[in-house]
Amino acid sequence: MYFALGAAVLTFIVTHNVRSTISVVIVAGACGIAAGTPLAILGAIGRAARQGAIIKGGLYLEALSAVDSVLWTKLGR
Repeated sequence: MYFALGAAVLTFIVTHNVRSTISVVIVAGACGIAAGTPLAILGAIGRAARQGAIIKGGLYLEALSAVDSVLWTKLGR
């Protein structure tokens, strides 16, 4: 934890950017992966919704990684 805080202080001194400093703490901290995964899934679902695709949840989003081809017809079905 001391390394993460030290890296965050160094980042703030160099960049003077609070967002970068917080990012360093999240990534370098022990719980960065546990906090980052749900946020990434929610961000992806929100991005898909803005583009017109509705995804029911993270399970379905992860299942999309196995898709290797998509087929559209002229009818749009």
